[in-house]
Amino acid sequence: MRTLLALGAALCLAAAALPARADGPGDLQARARSLQLADDPAWADLLQYEPHPLTRRLRSLADDPGFFNAPDGASNPAAELDATLARLFDPARPDDPDSHPQCRFPARLHWLRTRLGMSTATLPAQPCPRLEAWMAEINPAGVTLVFPSAYVNSPASMFGHTLLRIDAVGQTEATRLLAYTINYAAKADASDGFSFALKGLTGLYPGMLSSSPYYVKVREYSDMESRDVWEYQLNLSTAETRQLLRHAWEIGATRFDYWFFDENCSYMILRLLDVARPGLRVSQRFPLTAIPVDTVKGVVDVPGLVTDITFRPAGGTELAHRASRLPPDAMAAAIAVADGRQTPASLGTAPLAIEQLEFADRLVSSAATLLGGVSPCRKSYDNYEILNTFPWLNLAKDGFGLAHGRRTPEFSTQPFDERSFLSIIGMAVKNAYSQVMTPEDALNYAQKLYDEQFSRTNI
Repeated sequence: MRTLLALGAALCLAAAALPARADGPGDLQARARSLQLADDPAWADLLQYEPHPLTRRLRSLADDPGFFNAPDGASNPAAELDATLARLFDPARPDDPDSHPQCRFPARLHWLRTRLGMSTATLPAQPCPRLEAWMAEINPAGVTLVFPSAYVNSPASMFGHTLLRIDAVGQTEATRLLAYTINYAAKADASDGFSFALKGLTGLYPGMLSSSPYYVKVREYSDMESRDVWEYQLNLSTAETRQLLRHAWEIGATRFDYWFFDENCSYMILRLLDVARPGLRVSQRFPLTAIPVDTVKGVVDVPGLVTDITFRPAGGTELAHRASRLPPDAMAAAIAVADGRQTPASLGTAPLAIEQLEFADRLVSSAATLLGGVSPCRKSYDNYEILNTFPWLNLAKDGFGLAHGRRTPEFSTQPFDERSFLSIIGMAVKNAYSQVMTPEDALNYAQKLYDEQFSRTNI
């Protein structure tokens, strides 16, 4: 009997010594307070908190009340932590599972599960169909920081731009164009440069996070805007990459005021990296301004963060490089082949002919890219440098609604070959834009080709 009593007393003492099981939000909130999680810099990164420049009190950069669970969550980390833990226990929503707080704030959920040791027995996992499908489609394995060079025709990109490419599992150099990107930019509505710059400088545009295939961005930056692109592969693990994507999901539906010089594309990209790897805090290196080229240097300066660098030259860069290798007479012959006045066989069989053919091929493909093939491409008419050099191109905007490929003018006695006309315009613009010719020479050359080809056509 005494043995049984002693055993019972020992079991009671052992049970009393065990920590209380956290079965609800109240217990978890108490534990979070004891661990001072509200003061953890990682929690500040998840909520986009920054010290106010004057008062130095924390406030979130998010300008959307839907980003917070507490009424004062934009400036009270502790209240937001308590409210978030409480809302994660909301009942299931079978009719709209993606609206559940666990699906709305997956990065916070992941971090809190890790720090508080919350198992699915303590906090049952809710299904998030849209998030799960998006994550499966991207199939993340790593991250590459992408830097397109400056683009003087857009005030927002005068100092370059940065975005992230999410490299997929099993990705190769041949398939990297199929990877997805995370891009942050101003959702602009102004059509003129002055209004665009003014609103961007005063935070009147909302910032928008978007995801698209990498080949779309390469075509936009490298081919259409003739911007060189540098790719910086980062050593983020798969787990860190997935956390980055969870946070991108959280802020994707959140409004942030976009400011050209600080809360811009580059700063938001740095904030994503900070969330992916707690303690990195590379964004804190730029307390006043976040110029894209400077932020790239800041990332490169972090020991061990960048593992490889790849350069992707723009179409204009390649074209100018090939042009620099040709003497004037050889370039003139290559241009004659490109515009159809001579056959490729006319270049002969000398080794130089190969370079001439490559130059001619690149010239034709660049012109087709700039003007979009059969019908005019709107992108070229948003290029202030081209429009200032060729103001008559503005008149072509009026024809967008009528552009349906080749057309025969109403009073023409012969068919009007619109493809040839667009080729002449596109080649002239590209020659001037890539500095193969001066604007005056390109314009004169376009006029010469037009007169030769259409002088017999009565329009």
